[in-house]
Amino acid sequence: MSGNKLLKILLFSMISLVFLTTFSLMGACRADEPADTGTQTETEDEEAAEESTEEEDIEEEADEAADMEEEEMAAGYMDITAAEAKKLIDNNPDLIIIDVSPKYDEGHLPGAVNYYLGDGSLDAAIPDLDPEAMYLVYCHVDSVSISGAQKLVDAGFMNVYRLEGNYAAWVDAGYEVETGSGDDAAMLSITSPAFENDSDIPEKFSCDGANINPELVFEGVPSDAVSLVLIVDDPDAPGGTWVHWTVWNIDPSTSSIPENSVPAGSVEGTTDLGVPGYGGPCPPSGTHRYFFKPYALDIALDLDASAIVSDIEAAIEGHILASAELIGLYSN
Repeated sequence: MSGNKLLKILLFSMISLVFLTTFSLMGACRADEPADTGTQTETEDEEAAEESTEEEDIEEEADEAADMEEEEMAAGYMDITAAEAKKLIDNNPDLIIIDVSPKYDEGHLPGAVNYYLGDGSLDAAIPDLDPEAMYLVYCHVDSVSISGAQKLVDAGFMNVYRLEGNYAAWVDAGYEVETGSGDDAAMLSITSPAFENDSDIPEKFSCDGANINPELVFEGVPSDAVSLVLIVDDPDAPGGTWVHWTVWNIDPSTSSIPENSVPAGSVEGTTDLGVPGYGGPCPPSGTHRYFFKPYALDIALDLDASAIVSDIEAAIEGHILASAELIGLYSN
């Protein structure tokens, strides 16, 4: 055998040995790897299960929070503790605190006004309150404060809080209280020596008689009032509420408007008769109610005698300290 032929045989053998060694190592590496069966390992399954449990817990907590929020939204107002109420008062100087209890004189939160739920005072006050303002409602009885807060919500008020535990919770927390009637809105009143509330107005004060205004008496005007407004109207008129008399910029020290007179310095506005001044009851038929409504304001009005009731209502919005009403009846 020649030397070249022997060299080729040796070279071929070495190359074959290298290939065999390489394939053996690759097979060993593949044998060490887990078989790919298209499924997760046991460790991966456990991790996936833990992640799934965490996601379920988070979803459950979110659902519970949503349910609680829905319950609060369904109620329409938020119950808060005495401590939360104190913080709310301290941080919101424009907050309006309403005591809907008949026991206001016995004790109330500082600055609270008394619109007692039971005698209709809250119902009478709601049309004059700002629905965009923030309110805190409480009482001495839980059921009454709940009803009071709900009345505000039903009237479209959006920022209503209720003191959970009511006045007792406030006292137990050691916070400051006030006693006595003060100058709260519920104390303003209007009466007339000519007729009782919900009774007949004498003919003298109607279009069938002298057509002059009856004497009106005011009591309980807030000490910080700047002026009084008086509106007299008939909500039973066929075409809607008919305005019979408007007077504004009445001196808040005025205790009465005598018969057939106008308070000095005040302004009479244009009624639905088309002229300024008093126009007495004059129903076309049946019995109508006539509302005599004074408002105590924290401002004087910059209006002239051409102003109609809608102008007055727009001007007094947000400035009413107190209001009251006297109802007289007249038939034709």
